[in-house]
Amino acid sequence: MGFAIYGMAVVFAPAIGPTLGGWITDNYSWHWIFFINVPIGVLSLLLTQQLVEDPPHVQQAREKSRKIPMDFVGAGLIALGLGALEVTLD
Repeated sequence: MGFAIYGMAVVFAPAIGPTLGGWITDNYSWHWIFFINVPIGVLSLLLTQQLVEDPPHVQQAREKSRKIPMDFVGAGLIALGLGALEVTLD
């Protein structure tokens, strides 16, 4: 069933995407093409939250990790290192 839905999306998206994108661009502006993903993303997040459950071993690992305090020094050093890398690569 999952593969059938995925297959329908693979066939449907290339057929309707350019047509819908052209219509939106002609009637509104090209900026509105990016906003079409907002309701789809929100719907996806809501459905995922409602329908997907973690397996038991993931739930147990999450319970164990709540007892471990966060490493603020390590998180700060990672942020500093990534920031310095970004400045260097720019």
